[in-house]
Amino acid sequence: MGTTRDLFTSTLVDSALPYLERALEDVIYEVLDRRRVPTRTDLDELRKRQAQLESTVGILRKRVAELEARIEANEED
Repeated sequence: MGTTRDLFTSTLVDSALPYLERALEDVIYEVLDRRRVPTRTDLDELRKRQAQLESTVGILRKRVAELEARIEANEED
């Protein structure tokens, strides 16, 4: 009796699996669209922005160091 039930259940599940699989795939894509998962292009843009910001911060640090040196030189005089 258990073998017949298992056979029936496995046949039912095997026939329903493609429909469930497709629905699960749709759900995954829907979740990814909602959460706005970044693409490679988005990541490349972020890397470029980061490089620009690091460059700007480096320039500003040099200028601040120059200003500090000037201030110290003026205080000594």
